[in-house]
Amino acid sequence: PLRRQRQMCIRDRANMKRQGVKRGVADVILQIPKKGYASLCLEFKTSTGKQSPDQKEYQRQVEMAGSKYVIVRSVEQAIRELQLYLC
Repeated sequence: PLRRQRQMCIRDRANMKRQGVKRGVADVILQIPKKGYASLCLEFKTSTGKQSPDQKEYQRQVEMAGSKYVIVRSVEQAIRELQLYLC
């Protein structure tokens, strides 16, 4: 079972790469300039989840470019961040 899961994970990553998914990019990117920001980037994490080095680098780059980057740990928090950004 574990070996099969690992194979599926490798296959999924290969498929994502073919689709153009880049490592470290935020899970949700709202490309609407608001409140002095160029865009809003949301990275979903579990309550104990941590950013990868690629994610930290992406955060650094988008913040330097004028975007807002937020790590959210629940759907409710993501909705609040979207509402605050858009209103």
